[in-house]
Amino acid sequence: ASSGTLPLTGSIAVKAAYTVKTDELSLESLDVAVDNLMKGHAAGTVNKPRSERSFAGSFDITDLNLAALTYLLPEKDRLKTSIAGSLRLSAFRFAGTGSQGLSSAAGLIALTNASLERDGQSYVKGLNSRVTVTRGTQGVMAKGELSQGDAKGAVLESLQAPFEILLSRRLKPLTARIPALSARVAGIAVSGRFGYNAAMPAPL
Repeated sequence: ASSGTLPLTGSIAVKAAYTVKTDELSLESLDVAVDNLMKGHAAGTVNKPRSERSFAGSFDITDLNLAALTYLLPEKDRLKTSIAGSLRLSAFRFAGTGSQGLSSAAGLIALTNASLERDGQSYVKGLNSRVTVTRGTQGVMAKGELSQGDAKGAVLESLQAPFEILLSRRLKPLTARIPALSARVAGIAVSGRFGYNAAMPAPL
């Protein structure tokens, strides 16, 4: 492919309608399939899109191929960089209004066997994560863990990092927490914890 272009083949199928009587915009189905990259499905409704803008929807993305991220790099960097792994977003459901933001949200994010190599040096190898998204009392809660087993030859040799992230109803970060970080980086053991609170004078 030429510099700055990503060769793609695939298909998009859309079925949507607008009902004048009820002022409702309905996306009955949106199916996207891109060869060697991803498959996705979405559906939803927007009631009174010119005023109330209440909405509800769902979407799934299966096995997004992370190798495609290399095409976002300049050509000289792309030729020296290798990215692998897959990302899946499953059973996402959400609802809310334009004025109030999200009133409900749920889903699962799974990162599988991610790796990064540049100039023959492995930086990350076999990184995994599983994140559960739920509606919290103040917004949207994402709770999960980043983990990597022993990866000889990689800069990041191992990692265990459970985390929690709380977002507002409009998806602004409110708090974030890593209660116990354990890693080995280039032969050096690293441990600690991390916290962020947007309401504090010093958030970190």
